[in-house]
Amino acid sequence: WRFLAAPVANASSPFVTASWREGGGSLLATGYGTRITGPATFVGVDEPTQRASMKYYDGTINNYIDVMNTNTFKISNNAGYYVFVRGDRSIPVAGAPIPTILRIKGDINTGLQTLSIPAGKFISLGNPYPSKIDFRTVIKNNISTSFIVWNPNSLGSYNVGAFETYTLNAGDYKKVPGGTIRNFIESGEALFIQSNGAAGSISINETDKAGGFTLPVSRINSASARAVATTAMMEINMYTKDTDSSIYLADGIQINYDDDFTSAVDNNDVRKILNAGDNLFLKNGTANLIVESRPALKVTDTIKLNLTNTRVNSYRFEFDPSVLNNIGLKAILHDKFFGNKTSVSLSEITNYNFNITSDAASKAADRFMITFLKVSPVRFIKIMAERNNNNSATVNWYTENENNLHTYIIENSKNGVDYVEVGRQIPTANNYGNPYYIFTHETPTDLENFYRISAINIDGEEQQSNIATIGKKEISSSTVTSIYPNPVTEGKIHINFVNEAAGKYLLSVTNMQGQQVHKESFQINNDMQKTITIGKVASGNYRLIIKNEEGKIKQISFIVK
Repeated sequence: WRFLAAPVANASSPFVTASWREGGGSLLATGYGTRITGPATFVGVDEPTQRASMKYYDGTINNYIDVMNTNTFKISNNAGYYVFVRGDRSIPVAGAPIPTILRIKGDINTGLQTLSIPAGKFISLGNPYPSKIDFRTVIKNNISTSFIVWNPNSLGSYNVGAFETYTLNAGDYKKVPGGTIRNFIESGEALFIQSNGAAGSISINETDKAGGFTLPVSRINSASARAVATTAMMEINMYTKDTDSSIYLADGIQINYDDDFTSAVDNNDVRKILNAGDNLFLKNGTANLIVESRPALKVTDTIKLNLTNTRVNSYRFEFDPSVLNNIGLKAILHDKFFGNKTSVSLSEITNYNFNITSDAASKAADRFMITFLKVSPVRFIKIMAERNNNNSATVNWYTENENNLHTYIIENSKNGVDYVEVGRQIPTANNYGNPYYIFTHETPTDLENFYRISAINIDGEEQQSNIATIGKKEISSSTVTSIYPNPVTEGKIHINFVNEAAGKYLLSVTNMQGQQVHKESFQINNDMQKTITIGKVASGNYRLIIKNEEGKIKQISFIVK
């Protein structure tokens, strides 16, 4: 199938037979024309087929009209033609396809060309000139900021073409899905435009013509790769496998978000023309949309995806967000067939693989939807506190997903219940970062202290961390004030303990080779003196080792004579 224009004036227009049927005579290979087919009741068909191979679109009835008599129907037609081209006049219905040239003789259209678009309707429009036109400069009144063209290569071996939608974004027409740029309509090419509100019009003038051309018509490579998006949007692309197992882009949609848009269907939205192959679209009332423009995202929003004409095959969704990473929401994909939920990133591409099986529920049109939930402006990972040697306290905390924060408030408590502010910290990674903060509290009490962090977001909402604790201020003391005598004589050691905590202790004596010559456990209740007997040992250097219940070790060296 091809979607073609016939850019000749109606007054001098030949009939279809005289042009694309090359007079309706010879069915030999000449490289020109094609066979027009249709039901046997039609006049001027080359072979009978169940349905017509040449038709045009009538927007008032939202349907195609067959060309039923090629001998009396003029080739000139503002709407263009949807025509099945198998090759030149020599190629029958069952023949192998070959290239051909479709030619027309007649006066060309000149000057201003204006067409009306009925309210809420599509119309098809053939490029009126034998010249490429720049669709950006065409005057449009009350019509959608988009156009739809036919790509005969779009579905490869699965079908014979598909419609492609281009929507205006930052001054260029960009493909949905894919984002590549295409601003020109070729000579001989037809397209669809639409009005989603009141009746509109389109005016094409000589000044819209552009130089150069691309052949064959409508098989056009996009001019450039997707430009960097600068507005809030979500693109959802759907990929699947061809018969040779290669992956191709089957369909896709785009949702734009801005408070200048409305939730109603208007000319900022683009209605979808469904293809014979895989279709992915959005539903707004009775309208099927390929591009929807909505107010800014909020927590109550839902994206209801619609699938039709899917096959038993493997598929992949690609969720591609732009300028959505700072809205304080998170997105969740719901798969009704499996009953699972998957997080969808609002800052980078997320892929989701799924299969269509023989189970009818797997191909349900409403199988997938995306909901949005509010997220906390920060997530506390850890908070720690430590008393320093100068009796100040250091408070450390880690966070992740820091966003939309106004400030951190560091709070201190003497009893773990009543907290007071002791400092503030300005957020340093307020773009979904994961920073680390340090704060010094110069005047904690000598007793136990409790610390917590309150994160205040830009809306004044408060979120609190866990609690970190520091113990009482330690009183400086000597646990072993003396060993006497030193050097040790007569195998006895006298040890004096002062200010040591009550509890069980383990005591041992080793020589310098690490060999243990004495070991015992004992209890300390108050300041005390203790005498141990190591007996008759070799003269030399020794070490006294004392270990408390917490595993802390203290050592004293001494000499035996």
